[in-house]
Amino acid sequence: MRPEATGMLVTNGAGRIVYLCLWTGTSGGIQVLYEHVRLLRQQGHRALLGAEGPFHRCTWFANDPERAPGLDACLAALNADDVLVVPEICVGAPQLDAVPARRVAFVQNPALLRAGLEGYTGAMVPAERLVPWLTRSTGFGGRIAVVPGFLHAELVAPSRRFVRTRPRVLVVDRPDKHLGEPARLRDLLRARRDLDVTFVDWSMPRSDFVALFRAHDVYLHVSHPEGFPISILEAFGAGCLVVGFDGIGGLEFMQDGRNCFVVADGDVAGVDATLAAVVQRPGAELDAILHNARETALAFPEHNTAAALARLCTPHAVDTAR
Repeated sequence: MRPEATGMLVTNGAGRIVYLCLWTGTSGGIQVLYEHVRLLRQQGHRALLGAEGPFHRCTWFANDPERAPGLDACLAALNADDVLVVPEICVGAPQLDAVPARRVAFVQNPALLRAGLEGYTGAMVPAERLVPWLTRSTGFGGRIAVVPGFLHAELVAPSRRFVRTRPRVLVVDRPDKHLGEPARLRDLLRARRDLDVTFVDWSMPRSDFVALFRAHDVYLHVSHPEGFPISILEAFGAGCLVVGFDGIGGLEFMQDGRNCFVVADGDVAGVDATLAAVVQRPGAELDAILHNARETALAFPEHNTAAALARLCTPHAVDTAR
């Protein structure tokens, strides 16, 4: 973490850290907002979700965060002692201009940032590779902190070996991050009798995804762009070989030929060709890649994220200008 980013979430007196969260749909990015609030509260900070109401919550993963009684009331109650963390998709919302709290942008997905960061005193990103992108694309000269994502330790399965006989291949269809790639892959893979291919919809509980990764041998990741594609780490931890796009942020932990096989974003034919070549590789080589992937998953524990958030809440030459 850059020293100048320390203190970005420091509040004044009894101030609160409010994470704006207006959605309940299945999304790793939404889960991250909940996880940040949980970790901050465990550290003793007054953190909560700025949601539509007390019953506005995600039901597809276990959670019990403190939520604001309602969005309008939440924004009206904010004062100069508070910090408002704004997801990238809400940056530029006119109703936030009058909020007296210090505003920090949380840019998890580069594609969802559609406005500049004027009026923001800092920004958080989940991957180091997003820092130069954010600076270059927005001209933002303020403080940028990297708060890495994490994988729950219980999601890391025991080591396993690659199944070479008709490998089970998983493709997840997520329309908001695809440009027709799953449909094109379906056409390409339809004639492959050496593979057992399953296409599933993104809208399901996270626990179901983990079970799917453990029940398959290869995960074709065709989502892009991504700031921190948690599904890849989940597949790494589950012992599922990953072939596919990095989406920018995936390169934070994807190492082509060492723990996965990276294909240029949008290159569906490349995914098909890489998959065909991968399943012909020696079993020992693929087992080594699965081992490296599991080690990578273990390198992103929860306490790293908690430590990054703690540093952001540590006073150190914090700029409190509104």
